Amino acid sequence: MEEKIFNVDFSYANGGWKINSLYQAYKEGVSLPYDFSDYQLKSPYDKNWLLEFLTDDADKVIIHPLEFFYRCYGHSDELKRVILTYSGNELRNRIFSEAYVEGDKIFI
Repeated sequence: MEEKIFNVDFSYANGGWKINSLYQAYKEGVSLPYDFSDYQLKSPYDKNWLLEFLTDDADKVIIHPLEFFYRCYGHSDELKRVILTYSGNELRNRIFSEAYVEGDKIFI
């Protein structure tokens, strides 16, 4: 298997990534996430969601959201449980602690 390194923008606001699926693209008449000939199931009705990240050279890196989730949040079952269970302010309160400044140091 070939390994490559890509520079991607994780900022949704900057348009660095989007959520797509073969079904959604087919339904909306927009470009498919990847070449349909590469798709093993040969059906435009697959509703699996995919994350599309744009690279610096305008290519796309496409990954299934669960694969991304597990790789980003590691082996912490508690962190994964909290992310899947809570949203909004409750999620932020459970993940992030208050930072405080003491002299020229910031403690988190």
